[in-house]
Amino acid sequence: MIQPHDDLAATAQRLFNEIVVSRAVASLSIEERDRLLGDLDLIRRTISSSHIPKVAIVGDPQIPIRGMWQELGGHPHDVEVHEEVGRGRWQPWTFDGGTLDVADLRHCNTKALKFDRPDVTLALLPSNRSDVGQWIQDILAIQNTVQDIWDTTPPVVVAIYRREDQREVGDFVTMQAVKKGLVDGGLPRDFVSVIQLSRQGKLVRALLDGLPEELQFAVARLSPETGAKHQMADSMIRVAASVNATIATIPLPFASSIPITSVQVMMIGGIAWLSGRGLTPRSAAEFGGAIGLNVGASFALREVARALINTVPVAGTLISSSIAAGATRSLGVAARRYFIDRQSADLMD
Repeated sequence: MIQPHDDLAATAQRLFNEIVVSRAVASLSIEERDRLLGDLDLIRRTISSSHIPKVAIVGDPQIPIRGMWQELGGHPHDVEVHEEVGRGRWQPWTFDGGTLDVADLRHCNTKALKFDRPDVTLALLPSNRSDVGQWIQDILAIQNTVQDIWDTTPPVVVAIYRREDQREVGDFVTMQAVKKGLVDGGLPRDFVSVIQLSRQGKLVRALLDGLPEELQFAVARLSPETGAKHQMADSMIRVAASVNATIATIPLPFASSIPITSVQVMMIGGIAWLSGRGLTPRSAAEFGGAIGLNVGASFALREVARALINTVPVAGTLISSSIAAGATRSLGVAARRYFIDRQSADLMD
């Protein structure tokens, strides 16, 4: 994850905390303050969290792990994890974009759960309805063990595996039966996702839906799927734009462009990290060069306009807020294009 001591985004975070959080949020209403601090906390946790997502695997030990490994971004020649079936211990899975801690609990060896709790339970089940009842009981047993030890219940992602000689229609029958069985067994409906492992991208999307937001960024980073990175980058852009829209309404006794720019740097840092890079002085300089002089001048003019309009009471504040949010969104889209899509970072579209 991003290391605070050598990343510009973390430096911007500290600057923002010193200027805004400690000196200005008292002027907001309770609702505005809670929203601002909640949004800021998400950005902070995303760019500074050192927690590695933990996945507990349950289900059929005969299902090859290769398909899941490849979908998450691994390389076929690296697959050795099948040797861990039944050992019940946590092990790191290292991908190009990051690391997962995985405990292969198939055969219901729950020893690993005594040492750490999973963020999500991944059940690998065959496309065979005749065995659904036993698999459901195994999943529920793991969930109950986590609840007993850690007083929490992780979300469940069920991945249906189908051999090439099986018909796809069997997947849907199994998916419906598993979902119903787990809900009838006491799991909340929104805690259970059932997907086909054979459908590219489904596993990553299901993990994104089930994990806490800051861990969603970690999974999206290690995945080769651009769509997952876009989803998380757009989430970061929306949050940063919301934060800056609120900052622009605060009557600050100093230049509000400083905290607004700090949030924008944190946002760009989060997007750069999603792409597999950090926002170092070098990557920041490269991004600034990619934006171009004309676009950079246009962005500067927006900031000047926002500062001038901010002197107009009430209506001026609302216009200033809109400009701050719009400028932040434009910069975020440019960062997404540059770092994730490897395209032009033009802000003018």
